[in-house]
Amino acid sequence: MNFFEHQHKARKKTGLLVLYFLIAVVLTVAALNVAIFIAFKIAEPELAPSVDQWIQNKHWVWVTVLVVVVIGFGTLRTFFRLSTGGRAVAEIVGARRIKMSTNDPDERRFINVVEEMSIASGTPVPALYAMDDEHAINAFVAGYRVNQAVMVVTKGTLEKLDRDELQGVVGHEFSHVLNGDMRLNVRLMATLAGILAIGQIGGFMLRSMRFSGRSRRSNSKGGNVAVVLLIALVLFVVGYIGLFFGRLIKAAVSRQREYLADASAVQFTRNSDGIAGALWKISRGSSRLSSSHAEDMSHMCFSSALSLSSMLATHPPVAKRIAAIDPHYNAKKTAQRAAEKAGVREPAAPSASEPSTTPTAAMGFVTGGGDDVVIRTTTETVIESVGNPTEQHYDYAENLHASLPQKVMDSAHADEDCRSVVYALVMMGTDEEALAVAVSMIKAHDSEQSAQRVQQLIPVLKGLGTAARLPVLDICLPALKLLDEQTRRRFLGILKSLAQSDKRFTLFEFVLVTILNENLAEDADKADVVKFSTSDQVINEIRILLTVLAMAGRTRESDGKPAFERVMKYFSKVKFEMAEKRDLKPERLTEVFETLAQLSPLVKQSLITACADLVLHDGKVLPSEAELLRATALSLDCPMPPLLPAV
Repeated sequence: MNFFEHQHKARKKTGLLVLYFLIAVVLTVAALNVAIFIAFKIAEPELAPSVDQWIQNKHWVWVTVLVVVVIGFGTLRTFFRLSTGGRAVAEIVGARRIKMSTNDPDERRFINVVEEMSIASGTPVPALYAMDDEHAINAFVAGYRVNQAVMVVTKGTLEKLDRDELQGVVGHEFSHVLNGDMRLNVRLMATLAGILAIGQIGGFMLRSMRFSGRSRRSNSKGGNVAVVLLIALVLFVVGYIGLFFGRLIKAAVSRQREYLADASAVQFTRNSDGIAGALWKISRGSSRLSSSHAEDMSHMCFSSALSLSSMLATHPPVAKRIAAIDPHYNAKKTAQRAAEKAGVREPAAPSASEPSTTPTAAMGFVTGGGDDVVIRTTTETVIESVGNPTEQHYDYAENLHASLPQKVMDSAHADEDCRSVVYALVMMGTDEEALAVAVSMIKAHDSEQSAQRVQQLIPVLKGLGTAARLPVLDICLPALKLLDEQTRRRFLGILKSLAQSDKRFTLFEFVLVTILNENLAEDADKADVVKFSTSDQVINEIRILLTVLAMAGRTRESDGKPAFERVMKYFSKVKFEMAEKRDLKPERLTEVFETLAQLSPLVKQSLITACADLVLHDGKVLPSEAELLRATALSLDCPMPPLLPAV
């Protein structure tokens, strides 16, 4: 099953979630009606209605309406609270945002691992959070879109795992990002909040009556108090029934996905001992969370956040997960511990997390090359890689990440200097005259410090070559996302002016602006809704996008026309002309991407296949074409790893 099929399946699971939710509501309504009827019979047997009266007088209608209103309000309220996606979840659980410029060695190691995996998978670096009061080993990702994901780890994860084990956990969580699980998890959290609201109301009523019940003991009001007390108790008990349904839904939706994520982590990190080691430490310790929100996020976590029966558990048993990864792992650990007790030290195996000695050039684009550097691959290889990075991608990412100078990394992580890195990326291909104009513009509209930093960074970035441009931009994104709205708008305005200052708009400038708009726009963290299930509904937008890709790397329209006409046949038997120049302006292309992002996953697969076909019509691709293809895929919420030579 490829990325697009996973996404399609995940969206179908959202419909299944709605069905589960409706069943749970019906059962909760029925249980509450029966329980309230019995409560009246016990508290006021003489006044309580009979079953016929209960039905005829429509008491059940009012109970049903009340239950539906409470559940609906609880669900909608939580959906609203989670409207900003992963960031809202992290804030609800009280996690602390990790500064990318942190000096804490455990946090630095975590940042490095996440950045390597982001480069390998072609995803923006997620915002990183730590739960400082949680000393068990656990983690989760949350968000509606790949470009707005957050990753949260416990203090125990940072302190108790070595680098390989941390890689395994992070690789597992990246799998949830790439397979569409992350979006489903946030929606599940909001959906179940309404069901749990009934029990919370019952608990509140019981606590309130502890303080007010003593003053209501007259004979005339004793019966009423008893009825209210019983209703509160009923609500509390039914709330636990709702909790049972909620846990059952979580188990049904999430359990099997954990095996897939474990397997993906092994493929991603090419090291089964990493994730198996993390799970083994959990089996010897704990993954349970003390947070009051542990119930809410239990289905999101790397391992069980709660102690539950096997029927209701959101995760398979740790022992079974280890056995699925490596059937001999427990035996190896037992032998290792026995050897340690006997004082025998085995020679340390080379860490799988150490960068390999494979030169960057052998992995893809060479360092220091220009736009004449090409790689050879196939459309099939590119499509298979979407959302499915391989060992080769991770090797490439490790080497590239290790090659980035500390000056670039420090600036990309710093709140004040991250903007300068992006300015330098835009200006690194300009001549001296255009650079002088750009520096003056930055001084006037940003700061003199930023202008100086740009001048220092440009020669360093030039030395890295084209292969490093998108990874460096991705590493800047977490710090850029912390900019306040006014600074963010000013920054994007300066970028647009810089791109236009030399009176030409290069492919890379378009790619850079597209990626930044995707990540920094005001509505960037809102979930995409599937509005178009066929290509016919957006055929004009497809025509415009394919025109851009057909012209990429070509100087004349006639050079790209045959390839354009060939791939347009994927979508229509009618012959289409290439889009006119007025439709190729950046503002119009932004609208095109926004529209195409609302395609169904399987139609996106056809579109990205057509895009790859255009770029790879001759079996090779230039760096600027590869960047455009990856930016296109990311705009459609389909992360594409770096293009590597086909094996």
